[in-house]
Amino acid sequence: MNIWVSRLPKKMLWTELLFSYFPIDEKVFWQQMLARFVFLFGIWLSGLLVYSLDGLMIEYVLDMSIYLGYFATSFIILFGSYIVQQKLSNIIQDFRPMLKLDNIEFQKFSNRLNRFFYSFYPCIIVGIILGVFTGVPTQFQLAFNEGFSLHVAWSMFFNSFGVLLTATAIWMFVSIWITIFMISRQPLNVKLSSETIAKFRELSVLALWFSLFYFIGISISNLSLLNLYENTFSS
Repeated sequence: MNIWVSRLPKKMLWTELLFSYFPIDEKVFWQQMLARFVFLFGIWLSGLLVYSLDGLMIEYVLDMSIYLGYFATSFIILFGSYIVQQKLSNIIQDFRPMLKLDNIEFQKFSNRLNRFFYSFYPCIIVGIILGVFTGVPTQFQLAFNEGFSLHVAWSMFFNSFGVLLTATAIWMFVSIWITIFMISRQPLNVKLSSETIAKFRELSVLALWFSLFYFIGISISNLSLLNLYENTFSS
């Protein structure tokens, strides 16, 4: 994990690093959305294959509604990570003329925000906390007690990946509001004007839209997870 984490660019979320390996243009919206859909569909197909090998294909297909909710949540989170990746750095740069900081001070401030926001470690920490509260350790204990099978191993990976995505959404949500707070704490170089208000409105709108997608995604995720955890070891 440390080797992979060390490869994370300072200005890229881990989800965007994942999709950077796809042969697509990072600036073309429809290509990015298609890549996310193909990625999630590939995960679903891998589950279909694994469950089929264990003779449980019908059970997997019957749980389609549960997985649809889960993948809808994942798509919302991956969509949010793309928007935040594209917008946040530009918004921070837009505030440059408004902050009473010289070039060196602003560069240090910007680097501090980037290291804080794009760090992978908080996602892992939040993911571990979420995993404890959502029953991931219980799944591992049941797997050890009842014996591993392909579909159980896939389900544990699938649920762990979903928890990590949810943790990433939480970290992005928190980081956006902390970014707003940290910018507001810097000395301003301008008086209140329509331009200043427009800049703060742009950042606030990003935070509000992300909050909306976040809460919708988490609500769908919670409903799906409850059903998925109940069905994983009943097969």
